[in-house]
Amino acid sequence: MIKAISIDFWGTLCSGNKEYSAGRLNIIAGYTKINNPALIKSAIKSVKDELFGVIDNTGLFFDSHYVCSAILSKLNYPAHRFVVNAIVSDLNRLFVDYPPVITTPLWPEYLNKWKPKCQLWVLSNTMLIDGKHMKMAMKKNGLYNFFTGSVFSDEHGHSKPNPLLYKILIQETGLVPSEILHIGDNIITDIAGPTTVGMKSLLFNKKTPFENDTFKTL
Repeated sequence: MIKAISIDFWGTLCSGNKEYSAGRLNIIAGYTKINNPALIKSAIKSVKDELFGVIDNTGLFFDSHYVCSAILSKLNYPAHRFVVNAIVSDLNRLFVDYPPVITTPLWPEYLNKWKPKCQLWVLSNTMLIDGKHMKMAMKKNGLYNFFTGSVFSDEHGHSKPNPLLYKILIQETGLVPSEILHIGDNIITDIAGPTTVGMKSLLFNKKTPFENDTFKTL
């Protein structure tokens, strides 16, 4: 019997806000004086793709300052500490001002259905935005109050698919692994990863959300 459901944040619960994405380019341009949005966007994507590959294979954690420094280096701009700190701070504030968009309007319906039956948790990796500000953004987009709690990678120094992050969730719930179902859109971090510690997992496809019969029986 499923007594807790953990849900991935990016690509599952939420997707990016266009106003945040545009503002992010402006913030980096403002500090670096690189007035080439396409170049900055390319640098961000390149760094994220590289780090996602490492994370998927190792479960290592990279904090927001490391990620920001890597983006600046990709732009051939000196990653001075005070500049990195300022950019990270501004990006976190912008993220709360323009919170991510819920991937499907069906999420509140299903969360409301599950909440009386089991614990609900967010289990997610972080990168440029830390868990503290992701929770603040969830309060603004209406998701926060559905959840019992959250486990974000920056709060524990491990990333999915590192088994340690799933074990932290298990400990927080007070349940045995087989009583926890994780839902996410990444085959490696959300499907294969949880099963290594005995949890159940379910793939989420935002193009056809909740069409899997398992969703209907929860």
